[in-house]
Amino acid sequence: MSLHAVESLPLDSRQTQDRAPLGELSVMRQTIDSDVAEHRAAAYWAWCQLFDGAANASAIDHPDYVLAELNHRATRRCDPVIVAFGQSSNWQDAAVLVPKTVNLKAAGAIGPSRSIDGYRLIGGHLLSRSLKSPENELVDAILNDVRKAGASFVMLEDLDTESPDSAIVTRALERGWLKVTPQGLQPRRRISFAGGEAAYWEKFSSKTRQTFRRKLKKCAPEELIRVTEISQVADFLSAAHEISRHTWQTRQFGLRVRNDDRELELLTTLARLGMLRAYLWKMEGRPVAFCIGDQAKGIFNYQEVGYLSESGRYSPGQMMLIRMLEDLLAHNPPRLFDFGGGDADYKQLFANQSSVSGTVLLLPPTWTSRAVSVWLAGSRQIRQAARKVVESCGYATRARQWIRRGTTTSTTTSEDGQSRTEENPGGLGAC
Repeated sequence: MSLHAVESLPLDSRQTQDRAPLGELSVMRQTIDSDVAEHRAAAYWAWCQLFDGAANASAIDHPDYVLAELNHRATRRCDPVIVAFGQSSNWQDAAVLVPKTVNLKAAGAIGPSRSIDGYRLIGGHLLSRSLKSPENELVDAILNDVRKAGASFVMLEDLDTESPDSAIVTRALERGWLKVTPQGLQPRRRISFAGGEAAYWEKFSSKTRQTFRRKLKKCAPEELIRVTEISQVADFLSAAHEISRHTWQTRQFGLRVRNDDRELELLTTLARLGMLRAYLWKMEGRPVAFCIGDQAKGIFNYQEVGYLSESGRYSPGQMMLIRMLEDLLAHNPPRLFDFGGGDADYKQLFANQSSVSGTVLLLPPTWTSRAVSVWLAGSRQIRQAARKVVESCGYATRARQWIRRGTTTSTTTSEDGQSRTEENPGGLGAC
């Protein structure tokens, strides 16, 4: 099955001169159909080659991971598609778009529940061999394709404001599209291991390191299990599911780890690719905390974490994170640890780099899109005003404690040993 060019907007004379040295590069479109899924289409191999050469690829960008995710998607109006820029067998950049349904109430809308169908840009970015802003020709083709498919939006998850992919938003706004950030912008924390193990731990004061040791001593005997092999996946998911049933995240957002066929295939695929790096932390032989993560091209991604609420007094999330960092620094160390979108005090404590990110919905310029945009913006303003009132009355901390511990207490400290700030949870649903 061959690639074919998609319709794109004409370039003006200045753009043509800028693009001239690129030679025979063009925009191409490929539906992710059975030929791609079964590796018969040339597009699959061009996709794999682009992943291998991409400067910004993460584990969830790998073609096999995306295909595994699509195996479990519900039937939706929009077909998954790749919009690529380059030559037929040598792509320079590509947008991998998969169907996504957004419940507007879950996105923050106040009022009746309504869902809209659109696309999610895998990884929240274009796969690119360079770290330059994408060509307008490619962005125009992406926007054209979204509109032709009848999609209500294209979602860029956790888009970093400093990312070259911010140019997608800029170009969309130039073309009259609408931008919505349902949860707003939040700090995004990372850990750079550039200086090595000793340099990293030296960022903490001797008093803080002593506190870490004292807390770990209270948890003894404790054990951290690194999960990277296919043979470990089923048992890990079973333990993570049991923990997830008793976490504050489940009480607030719903069950995070379901231990179903979809999650089994996704984690098995990561393990087969050598990109799975999950952890299970035990106290006295009992699993009390887990982390689902992946590592590729020198970056560890912190996808999903949970701990038993009943063990909160031991700070299991923080203790597991300390043991994880020790393991990450000692075995196949990444150069960067990415906490993902959303902020929390424990992320601030351990991180040594930060930027700003947020999930962006780009809506085509239609009356329906304008109505959705106004609805979401108005709902967000109402929620922010209500939150300020609650916080001024002193109820916000008690509400968070009730969610996290299942009861209200007089203490104001979180599981991480500090007060919690707003956090945008991850989860396999966001992979």
